Amino acid sequence: MLKSSSKNIKWAILGLGKIASKMAQDLQLSHRSQLWAVASRSSDKAQNFAQQFGAAKYYSSYSELCTDPDVDIVYIATPHAFHYEHSLLALRNGKAVLCEKPIGMNRKEVEALIAEAKSQNCFLMEGLWTRFIPGFQAAANLIEEGSIGRIQIIEANFSFKATYDPSSRLFDPKLGGGALRDIGIYPLYLSLHLLGIAPKMNLEAKLDANGIDRACRLILDYSSNQLADLNCSFLETRPVEATIYGSEGKLHLKHRFHHCEQFVLHQNGLAKEYQLPMRGFGYYHEIEEVENCLMAGLLQSDKHSWNDSLRLSNEIDRALQIMDQIAKP
Repeated sequence: MLKSSSKNIKWAILGLGKIASKMAQDLQLSHRSQLWAVASRSSDKAQNFAQQFGAAKYYSSYSELCTDPDVDIVYIATPHAFHYEHSLLALRNGKAVLCEKPIGMNRKEVEALIAEAKSQNCFLMEGLWTRFIPGFQAAANLIEEGSIGRIQIIEANFSFKATYDPSSRLFDPKLGGGALRDIGIYPLYLSLHLLGIAPKMNLEAKLDANGIDRACRLILDYSSNQLADLNCSFLETRPVEATIYGSEGKLHLKHRFHHCEQFVLHQNGLAKEYQLPMRGFGYYHEIEEVENCLMAGLLQSDKHSWNDSLRLSNEIDRALQIMDQIAKP
């Protein structure tokens, strides 16, 4: 249940990095929401962030933020390894939660969060913004309508060159590091959304000394002569693009496909380009979905449901299990 007026949903942001800054700016585009409170382990950082983005309150304690009686929903923007802990903290204090992807480090954590959301009668959603981007939705609709016929191959890549630092969130196992969790989740989600779960999964990975994947390739083999070739890497910078090949054409999602604003439909020897710009940085669209759900009294979104998060976490677990086997001498 909303604590504030339906025209004034009060948001709090827990964890104040780059993504949090973009979310704060996109919140300003909404006429139904406001940034009410922010929290960081650093009081100075929290105060500066609040002043920059017009938050009414700031905290140096996550617990204090989650017990603020005026907060309707908490956006979790801390490193991956802390998503479960901080989402659980918010839910146990009766707050709705939008948590950055991945919502948990494994399926067990996701299941526990869903159970808590049910128990507390609180809204919970994984912030997989791709699902709500207008360009992605339009492309997925065209495929569903049969514009390229039956899907045969999906090729998707998300790669950028990252400076190797074993203590950074990208590479530190204690922070949930690894290319698959951080960026490989997007190619994997694309395949899962369009084709579902593949009976066979093959994996190639380049691991560091801590067993963290600096690059990963997934080959998903479907029993009906369909294939997904998915790549992610911190070793090189390549166009973040995806192509879906069908029996009657293909659809090319241009850079950056996970929040694409341009895609090209190739059909009957002709190419038709679509341009669907995002609002703000793209987070506005998931904000809008959350607003709609909260106003309707829903506990989950039907666009990215609890079951969708469970399936995605399960597939990541599945890939990491194969990776663990590769890492063994």
